[in-house]
Formats: sequence, structure tokens, C-alpha cells
Amino acid sequence: VPYLPAAVTQKRRETLARGIRAALGRGDHDEARAALGRLEAEDPLSPETRGLALELAVRTGAREEAAALADQLARLYPASPGILFWCGRAAYATKDYEGAARLLRESLAAARYPAAERWLGKALTNLGEYDEAEPILEPLAARSPKVLLDLAWLYERRGEEGRALEAVERYREAFPESDFAREKEMKLRARAVDGEDLIEEVETLQDLGEAVPAEILPEVVERLVKAGRSDDARALVRDRLGELDPRQAQATAWAAHKGEVFDLSYDLFVAALPRGLHDVKLLAALDRAARLAGRLEDLAEVYRAHLDQARGLYGRIAKLERWAAERSAKEG
Repeated sequence: VPYLPAAVTQKRRETLARGIRAALGRGDHDEARAALGRLEAEDPLSPETRGLALELAVRTGAREEAAALADQLARLYPASPGILFWCGRAAYATKDYEGAARLLRESLAAARYPAAERWLGKALTNLGEYDEAEPILEPLAARSPKVLLDLAWLYERRGEEGRALEAVERYREAFPESDFAREKEMKLRARAVDGEDLIEEVETLQDLGEAVPAEILPEVVERLVKAGRSDDARALVRDRLGELDPRQAQATAWAAHKGEVFDLSYDLFVAALPRGLHDVKLLAALDRAARLAGRLEDLAEVYRAHLDQARGLYGRIAKLERWAAERSAKEG
């Protein structure tokens, strides 16, 4: 608005920025996006505007957009703790945990605040740096119960499942309505049951005509496969495949993949794709499962259906087609 005095224009920009932050804080992404559009029209190149655009991209799961913007902003504003924090969050979203840890450390060097400390602890946990992550997360969890789930994940990865269960139980006391925490608690309790005992409990549920909780399917599949009962694992999961949400399907897929039941892991990874389109590790496992289960052409078609959401799948389609051609040549 060039005809307004500079002080008035600046006040408008500050008001818009506050509104965007408030909308982001309450999860109203549509309102934040609309206000950001107005701010970009008035002040497109300021670090505040671009930082808010990065935050919105991260919060809405626009990983490719966030990664590209973060790459620019980290170089342009290497001393801004807020921008570096959201750059770290963008790296974390793409599972670049080394990059996330580096950027979050840089953010904390400029200004220490709990959000950056928490995400640094999460990144270090995913890097396997448990001894460094624990003293970061433990005091944060004592002040904020939300961090208890991060601490539980650290304990779980380190093999301390009793401590992980205790942390989840404490989290549920603070947030009893959390479905994720309830599922995590069920999973950890299932792990605590001895091998055959869990299978017997599942068989009892089936005999009674009751569904096996989806939350414990990964553990049940792992136990069945270890017991040499892969067909039972297939039957159990395929009866439920359409009911599983992408997160449950992904967790169960990893159990089947670990047990080398590749036809089952293929079906489950495909069911998890809405969640895993940018997960390089998941996509590599899915490619391998398709190859070993003889589903290369099927997976190429699945990837084509998702190209609008993940352009990087073009390269994977080409690889699948090459593998299929090589297989046909050998069979011919």
C-alpha cells in the first residue's frame, strides 16, 4: 500500500505477522495461508515473511517446498535462531537427522529455547546418539509432559522397554485422550508378553470372534513369522488390510519385511504410501519387496498414481521398469 505512511504500513505488516503466528499456533493453516498471501504482497522478501512461509510449509507437510526454502534461508540468515530452527524442522521432516541436528545446534547457539532443544533431542535419538539426547529430553519432560513421548521413543530404541512404558503411562496421565499414546502403550505391553503366550492370546481372541487390536499387529506378525507361521500372519493381516490406517500399515509392513515375508510387506507398504511418499527408507523397502514378490509392474502403476504428490517417483518407476525388463529377458 505505497500511499500509506511508512509507519502505518509497518504496523499493518506487524499485525499480519502476529495473525499468521496466532493462526499457526492454533492449527488454522487456511487462515495462516491467506494472511501470509497478504503479507507477501506487501513485504515479500523480508526474513520475517520468508520465515513464516517456511514455518507454514513445515507445519502443513509440504516437505519439498520446505526443503527448498530452508536451503535458501539457512544461507541467507545464518544468525537467525528462528529461521535456523524451522530449517532444522524442515530437515527433520525429510529424515535428514544429521542436517537437522546441525541446524538446531546453530539455532541454539544464537538463542536457547525449549522448542529447539526438544527437536535436537529428537534428532539425536533418531541418529542413535542416546547418551547425548537423554540429558536434553529428561529435564524438558519434567517440565512439559508432551516431551514424555520423545523420551519413551529414546528408551524404546535403546532397548529399555520398561522405562519406555513408564514414560508412556505418565504421558497418558496428562493426556488420557491421546490415541497415539494408547496405541504405544498397547504395543509396549504386547512386547512384554513372552513369545508363544502372545500368539495364544491372539488365537483366543479369534476363537471368541473378536478382532485382534491393530495396535499389536506388528508384534503379532513378528512372533508368528519367527514361529514359522508366515501363512497365519498373512491370513491375519489380509483380513484386516482395508481397516488399517497408513501408520498402522507401515508398522506392520516393517515387521513382515524384517521376517522376509515380502508379499505381505508389499501389500502393507502400498497401504502405507499416503504416509510414506517421501520416506526414502520405506520406498527402498517397497521396491525390494516388489522385486522379490514379483510385483514390479504393479508397483510402477501405484507410483504413477502418486506422481502429482511426489515427482521423485519418476526415477523409481524407471528403475522398476528396468528390473522388469531384466527379469523378462532372463525368463525368455
